[in-house]
Amino acid sequence: MPSWGQAVKGDEAFADRVLQRVGEPRVVSRDLTVEVIARRVAKAEGVDVEQMRRSGQGRKESEARLITAWLGREVGRISTAKAAKYFGRDTSTIARGLVRLEERMDSDRALRDRVSRLSKQVRP
Repeated sequence: MPSWGQAVKGDEAFADRVLQRVGEPRVVSRDLTVEVIARRVAKAEGVDVEQMRRSGQGRKESEARLITAWLGREVGRISTAKAAKYFGRDTSTIARGLVRLEERMDSDRALRDRVSRLSKQVRP
């Protein structure tokens, strides 16, 4: 069935259900930004957003950065380049980190479950 734009009357949850039923992608809230996701991830992971943005490579902060970028891409359709810019990193650095994060999520159920919980917290 052809589609001509995402115009559905109703609240966001209703529009999301209707659009998914006809094969359109999820509705993405315009309020979802890298900064919003970073704050929610930082709170859940017990780190500070400013620490995540610093040039250091602390393990917790680095992982929180990558989780933020992954959630931004998967939940908010935010480009890796935008996440990299927010964190003051090169896009290729974040992209390589995302590949490693996904590999770890494939083999580490605890990490996969943590990211899944965060995904639910991040959704508007």
